[in-house]
Amino acid sequence: MPSPFPGMDPWLEGPPWWGEVHHALIHFAWQELNAILPKGYVANVGERVYVVHPEREIEPDVAVAEQAFPRPPVERVSTGALVADPPVILSADPLEVEEPFLEIVRLGKKSRIVTAIEILSPANKKKTSPGRKLYSRKQRQLLKSRTHLLEIDLLRGGNHTCAVPESWLEPYSPYDYLASLHRARAGNRFGVWFIQLRNRVPCIQVPLLEDESAVLDLQALLSKAYDVGSLREQIDYRRDPRPALRKEDREWTDDLLRQEGLR
Repeated sequence: MPSPFPGMDPWLEGPPWWGEVHHALIHFAWQELNAILPKGYVANVGERVYVVHPEREIEPDVAVAEQAFPRPPVERVSTGALVADPPVILSADPLEVEEPFLEIVRLGKKSRIVTAIEILSPANKKKTSPGRKLYSRKQRQLLKSRTHLLEIDLLRGGNHTCAVPESWLEPYSPYDYLASLHRARAGNRFGVWFIQLRNRVPCIQVPLLEDESAVLDLQALLSKAYDVGSLREQIDYRRDPRPALRKEDREWTDDLLRQEGLR
């Protein structure tokens, strides 16, 4: 069944759904691009891999199995007159995180990447995350290269991460989501799509070489991910989404969900 929302569903942003949705969007965008790209171009999926040490709350785009750590046996250590009380032993194995992204390649004797497409994850938007450091490094490299950079941010939480300066966006606030396009060697020029929770997610232009381009229908990709994942049957819309909505959006969302029989 389709999502009750006309655009982005805010319940998809938090755990446990975003990791599944993120991978589905990459996969469906890969399929769609390879179906519509002009002859001589191909879309490939790449991955950033890094290691993180688990914190109290694991990022929602990291898939891990929950493990119960056994309570250590009580062992009192004597050092003469005093007896030491036993500590609680805590340990956790580092996690290997895989972040997929898309690259459009121009085929030929000298194949080259013409466009990089990134769908941001919570780790990219967290200041202290290794995922943000890796992403920022790649972002800086792409902005100086001959490759177009298309960034899609469907997460209200976290810090501003897209390459377009946040201060430039203030006149268009409030907005909920964002897509930003930096064309190769365009200097300080960006194409920006401001996305509102109540509206359809837009179709985004994907530039290639010279005057060639493709169009990616983000709303269609989201709808497909929602439907294929049977998310309407799994999400409990009686609970509030994470992060929380603005007051006016809470009221609008509540009316919408009641009309759909989900509250």
